[in-house]
Amino acid sequence: MNYTRIIDKIFLRIVLLIIIYIALNFYTNDLTVSILVSVGSIAVIELFIKILQQKPSKRKIKKAEILENENLHNQLILNSDEENLTLFLKAFENYNAKINGKNIEFLYEDKSYTVFLNLSFEHLTKHNLITYYKCAKALNKQNAIIFTHKVQNEVLRIIGSLDIKIKIFDDFSVYRFLKEHNALPEIEKTIKQKKDYALIFKMLFARKNFKGYFLMAIVLFLFSFITPYKLYYRISVIVLLLFCMICLIRNSKTPEQDF
Repeated sequence: MNYTRIIDKIFLRIVLLIIIYIALNFYTNDLTVSILVSVGSIAVIELFIKILQQKPSKRKIKKAEILENENLHNQLILNSDEENLTLFLKAFENYNAKINGKNIEFLYEDKSYTVFLNLSFEHLTKHNLITYYKCAKALNKQNAIIFTHKVQNEVLRIIGSLDIKIKIFDDFSVYRFLKEHNALPEIEKTIKQKKDYALIFKMLFARKNFKGYFLMAIVLFLFSFITPYKLYYRISVIVLLLFCMICLIRNSKTPEQDF
């Protein structure tokens, strides 16, 4: 049993209860009403969370796929032309595809296709498109496929005016295509150097800071009963309790090393 997560959940609900109670005090001075509404709100939130947890979390799956897609494109960009040609050839192996120079050619429904790989950090431009168009014309191909990372909007505007059918796979559609054709490579995770503001955020909401925020919130909350500036003190309490919630939420799944 993970006691840390249980304690986090208990504290999270306590903090949320205090925030709702303080917020209600701005509208009513009736202590009984504030307590009942606060407890009722927590119960409704708990029920809503349980309903959400019963359904598969598509957001988590999508987030994982987006990260994998990003790592895939980084890997494709860093690969040699030969490595990428071999990789995409595997995706077209059911169509008797073959490599012809820097292109891949295959037949599908009696139509001849040529495949171009424009894998770089730069967007596919109209100049790139015209180059591939001329190459396809020289090869007597009426159908072409371009795999790329990003596409400029002007490319999409002019592609329909060409007398060759050109289909573009960019960004996530490249990942989907390779996955559906069982050609995804063993994707290496790209380690990104975190920016300074991310480190500051991590330090600001480190788990060890929860205690300080929570104690300060309690002190300010008590002072709000004896000071004429109740509004300012209670707004500060809400901000500190929100900080407490962030500390608990972002550290509830994986333990974090304190600085």
